Amino acid sequence: MFKKLMYVSIISIALCCTSAFAELLPITSSLPRVSKSYDSIILKTWQGIKKRNIDPYSVKLIHRPKSEFPHDAVSEGAGYGMLWALYCNDQEYFNKIWFAAEQYMWAGEFYNWRVDVNGKVEGTGAATDAEEDIAIALIFADLLVKKNIWTLTNKTPSGTTYEVRARSILESIKRNMLEESHLRPGAGWGGAAFVNPGYFAPAWYKVFAEYDSGSKSTWENLISQCYQTINLSPGFSNGLIPDWLKPDGQYNESPLGYNPTGDGRWLYKDAIRVYWRLATDYLWYNEPRAKPFLQNAMKFIVNPSRANFYQMDGSLVNGTYKLGNDVERPRTEHSHLTISMWACASMVSGLDEAEKYSDELLKYYDGTDYWGKATDSGNEDTLHNEMYFDQFLAFFGASLISGIFTNIWDDMKNPVTTVPLDWKTKPSLSTVTVNADNEPLNITGELNKSVRWSVVLKNRDNPDESVTFSDNSSKIDIAWYGLSGSGKAMPQGFYDVTVTVTGLTTPTTFEIWLGKSISLLVNDRLIVDDFRDDDLQPFFGNIWTSYLDSHDGKTGASSVKKLAVESNGNQKQLVWNYLLNAGNLGYDPYAAVELNFAKNSSLFNMTGVDTIILTASANRDLGVSFQVVTDDIVKSGTFSYYDDSLYLTTSPKEFRIPVTELRQRFGGDMKFDPSQVIAIRIQVQQKTGSEGTITLNSIQFAGDLESLYTAPPEYIAKSIFTKRDTRGINRYFGTIGQSSGHIKITLNKQFTGNIQIVNNLGRQMYRKHCTNANALVIDATADRITKGYYIVSIASQDGYTESVPFCIVK
Repeated sequence: MFKKLMYVSIISIALCCTSAFAELLPITSSLPRVSKSYDSIILKTWQGIKKRNIDPYSVKLIHRPKSEFPHDAVSEGAGYGMLWALYCNDQEYFNKIWFAAEQYMWAGEFYNWRVDVNGKVEGTGAATDAEEDIAIALIFADLLVKKNIWTLTNKTPSGTTYEVRARSILESIKRNMLEESHLRPGAGWGGAAFVNPGYFAPAWYKVFAEYDSGSKSTWENLISQCYQTINLSPGFSNGLIPDWLKPDGQYNESPLGYNPTGDGRWLYKDAIRVYWRLATDYLWYNEPRAKPFLQNAMKFIVNPSRANFYQMDGSLVNGTYKLGNDVERPRTEHSHLTISMWACASMVSGLDEAEKYSDELLKYYDGTDYWGKATDSGNEDTLHNEMYFDQFLAFFGASLISGIFTNIWDDMKNPVTTVPLDWKTKPSLSTVTVNADNEPLNITGELNKSVRWSVVLKNRDNPDESVTFSDNSSKIDIAWYGLSGSGKAMPQGFYDVTVTVTGLTTPTTFEIWLGKSISLLVNDRLIVDDFRDDDLQPFFGNIWTSYLDSHDGKTGASSVKKLAVESNGNQKQLVWNYLLNAGNLGYDPYAAVELNFAKNSSLFNMTGVDTIILTASANRDLGVSFQVVTDDIVKSGTFSYYDDSLYLTTSPKEFRIPVTELRQRFGGDMKFDPSQVIAIRIQVQQKTGSEGTITLNSIQFAGDLESLYTAPPEYIAKSIFTKRDTRGINRYFGTIGQSSGHIKITLNKQFTGNIQIVNNLGRQMYRKHCTNANALVIDATADRITKGYYIVSIASQDGYTESVPFCIVK
């Protein structure tokens, strides 16, 4: 119920006195941001949320003063409030909201989605977006406690911690809110039949995949399915998507949701959140799949004055509705709500474009403790705004474009979060001419702290032929064998190499020549993985991971202590260490090391493979089940995978498993379909407490491999000196040419800084400091620059670097 207004006034005065001393989280953001600082706006409007939506109520949830059920509270608001409190470094109110959600909404597996003003449950069941948002907030809060940024007041009165509840929510989402990698809008309904794209949170799922690493493939498949559905939206070409639709892109036959505006076929208050959620994935993880939809949205909207709600044909929504205060307003809305969401999408077009949306958004902030205007002739004022949903979406948009809404999961990997980002060792290449049969291209570099980076190698003649490496770490150490992400040989020719680091405005660029990709066909065997590249990504397939008895709704508690590539003399091997624990399983626990093939939700076609060849050992003699998992078995729910029994010893042993001899476990009689392979597993099942190590040296395929793999063409040398025109890709380098024993370097604009040439062994052959230079002529003979491969590099006074390779043959 309401407190007396006298107390509200006292609280308001106290907030005004203390808000001046409030601070955002003490984390240096590495995200791109607009020029306007939103720090004080975010803090001041948070004080307004506390004053209007929390403090006047005895139930300390986020209340909706003007909803169709005035002053109620929904689980969505709990997630939103916890996120805003988190970024405002307000653990006190973070706990107030969460504790109230635990007391009044928690139903054992999820939060009931709605309560009245006094906390009485009025809407049972889960709202999946709320579960996701609360989970990510708790994961981030747990990290802040562990980093001593927040205090140990991280337990509810009943003793539940941030971490315990976060993990239980993730288990509940997997158990109740996923159906075949489709996101259900609630517990046990929707999914494969229909989805709410406003709930898609791919950046969250990437954090979940690391936090809940045993279910990494589950979260990755969910991400892929979300993007597949978005790409099938009936409004995709305009960057529009309806509030509700089927995963295949069709409209749902009947309206859904408790407030089905436009029969769920408009981009309205549910779907408009897609811009925020996808832009977060794009900014946090450089996610390329987010880009096309957001780019289409920018082409459609043209300028920020058109930010609004739309139908799929590109026309504005229509009609009016009444708020809970009985005030009528149009469904169209050019306000802080819509501008902030379209502003998120604008980040994909660069900061110049985002500045325009920032300027438009600030028209709807008057310096007070709320978003919106006190009065407005266009009915976009506090009387006609909800003072709930609009406030939160404005926060999400403003905090994202200003760099405040940073990836705390990645940020907390840094030992010191306030140190400015910089290179310790700038990126370098082991060679500029790649013959991967002899050695890979090694790309190395080191930053002064962990941060999200990506390395893209793009074919000069066909930019669609590219491969991307990315990670969140301080070190870049890549070995590229000339292969695509699916194991195919990349085309021969020149490649532009771009190293991009979140938080550094200028990428580092190189140019290399791919003469030959590695051949994975050796003695009529196809190398699926032999771990030579020192990572968990196979040549064929998705990722090496673990499959445990806690997955797929099971209640085991087995764990993995190690899954890593290690050196053994001159060889690399995969080492997997497990500890079995039955938990509440009711039978012997199990765990498996898994080669997962389900990349982007696609299946792996093993047609033509007649034998799988595995070289493996264990720390003791050990019987294991070798399993091939197919999609039809998974959908049947029987867990009766195709398997064979192997007996590992302490010495590496080669096992040849004929595909025709694979049989279903438990006496099943389904026929093996090689086109539906999801994974290959080596599973151990023994009593609780059993611990051991399995070591894999290689896995190969034999048979008729023609449809699966094509060997790369023979090596082609870059055998002539070619005049290179780099004006389209570099800031300074224009052309490099050779004439009469001289090398002429033409620059795009005047350059001041150092220029040097090194040979393929890294030896410096030439160095000079230039001042306002437009071109440089070098006497190749005098500087001993003879036949061979070289890299010319520049380093400007502002720290910008560029490198371009060239070749001299005579």
